[in-house]
Amino acid sequence: MSANDLVPKNDFYAGFLYNKFFDPFTKHMRDLICAQVPKNTHVLDVGCGTGYQLLRMASKIKAGVGVDLADRMIAFARKQQEKEGVDHLSFDLASADDLSQFGDNEFDLATMTLVLHEMDTELRIPALKEMARVSKRQIIADYAVSPGLFCSAVMYLMEITVGIFHYHLFRSYLKDDGASGLFRKIGFRIVREETALLGMVRIWVCEKE
Repeated sequence: MSANDLVPKNDFYAGFLYNKFFDPFTKHMRDLICAQVPKNTHVLDVGCGTGYQLLRMASKIKAGVGVDLADRMIAFARKQQEKEGVDHLSFDLASADDLSQFGDNEFDLATMTLVLHEMDTELRIPALKEMARVSKRQIIADYAVSPGLFCSAVMYLMEITVGIFHYHLFRSYLKDDGASGLFRKIGFRIVREETALLGMVRIWVCEKE
């Protein structure tokens, strides 16, 4: 599927609002992810949003590509890239379950941050398989399934606040036993695991078995 065939999917907060109110909240988590990225690597960020993750790791990677299905996110990421004067990154419209514009093992590493829980249920496994096809290693960060009472309450509140559709997807993610349940289904081996955001989020470094 070419970018011209894609129908962009924009939530009301895509772009400026996400960057203003949510990106700062995730700074520590993003730094933990950056710490797992080797220097001079070629990175694909799937569901890149505002470009915050790639821009934070820009100084240590050789090149990076961010893809997202929200064209407002892509437009914002490009503006931030231009503002920061970073010329070895690019941002393009693409769906996570179809990365056919990229070749097998084209990237050293593919990242996906807080995306799985808001994807359509039937697209989660295809998206993970595409990440495994185009990269040698994957770093995936998303909600923990049982983070404790307080963190669970915060997670539920956040997801229902952004809309009932998001909330239903979040519930289906938990029903799938979260990201680790999906990893078991497709044979992802967890190389390393970390906790972020007071235990609300897990960061998994994975490889295809």
